[in-house]
Amino acid sequence: MGRPTRKVSSRETLLRGSYEHGARAEGRGYSDVAQWRAAHEEFFRSDGVTEFLGRTPVIDDDTLVVAERFRVVEPA
Repeated sequence: MGRPTRKVSSRETLLRGSYEHGARAEGRGYSDVAQWRAAHEEFFRSDGVTEFLGRTPVIDDDTLVVAERFRVVEPA
């Protein structure tokens, strides 16, 4: 069982928006937002996602990105 977390914030932005801090904060080693975007486009256009959705999603500069940040909280 995982450690308890609490949502700290949510942010909505278009894919064309600046997400440099979020790309690095994701913790997967992306060096910049371009690398983050390429990895996510590859995932969301993958065969598995396409099969799940029943179509290949359109991903472009106007795609909405919802970023949520969490932090670990210790039980009281």
